[in-house]
Amino acid sequence: MIDTINVVLLGTFHYGTTTDASKTEFQDLFSDKRQNELEKLTTQLAKLNFDKVFIERQEIYQSKYDSLYKLYQNEKLKDTIVLRPEEIQIGFRLAKKLDLNKVFCVDVKQSLPYDKVKQFESKYAEKEESPFFKYSKYPFKDKSQKLDLPNQTLLEYYLKLNNEFHKKYRLYDYLHYAMSYQAENDFTGAEFTGVWYDRNLKIFSRILNHLAKEDKTIFVLFGSSHTDVLEQFFKSTPHFNVIDLNRIFTE
Repeated sequence: MIDTINVVLLGTFHYGTTTDASKTEFQDLFSDKRQNELEKLTTQLAKLNFDKVFIERQEIYQSKYDSLYKLYQNEKLKDTIVLRPEEIQIGFRLAKKLDLNKVFCVDVKQSLPYDKVKQFESKYAEKEESPFFKYSKYPFKDKSQKLDLPNQTLLEYYLKLNNEFHKKYRLYDYLHYAMSYQAENDFTGAEFTGVWYDRNLKIFSRILNHLAKEDKTIFVLFGSSHTDVLEQFFKSTPHFNVIDLNRIFTE
């Protein structure tokens, strides 16, 4: 029987090449300053003694990442292009500190239907926005919540990236903006958001099916737009306890 499993979700930006619409530049990743910050970050995380680490890579690449991880464990991974992504800089680094034998690739690729959104915009070019969307005040104007990696430590950046303000800010496009794409029996916006939830439900399913009865604590490293939704699934399932990042880094 599986008891309650503790879950730490670290929503991240992508350190390497990404097809995401927005991208965070991280040019000083290999500087002493940033590497020291990553060491401190993962050392603090390692105190939770995770049983498994899950990363945003597809299951079909598991054998590749098994091989890369073995090279990393033996300090034979030197190519900075290969070393750059966050799944290595954080995922591998953390797993090695805990002497885990692997990290788990659980991503599921699924493209959002942007073509349908464009078709809707073209078809209903004269349509007024839905009243709810049109008359809702934009709620994310707090300048103190600005993300500014060049002038923040990684820990400062991550705590802000994963706070409630930014979680709601990222979900806004899916749960508010997209919902205005509706006319008669055309629910393009809801279908768009549904695809995003569908992808993350599949990721959640993959994670669940890698768990063992002896697991006590797990670490999930995914893009922050994913962890916003994954957190909803974990918190809605009574077998999990999601640990707040602030609690980890203030103890």
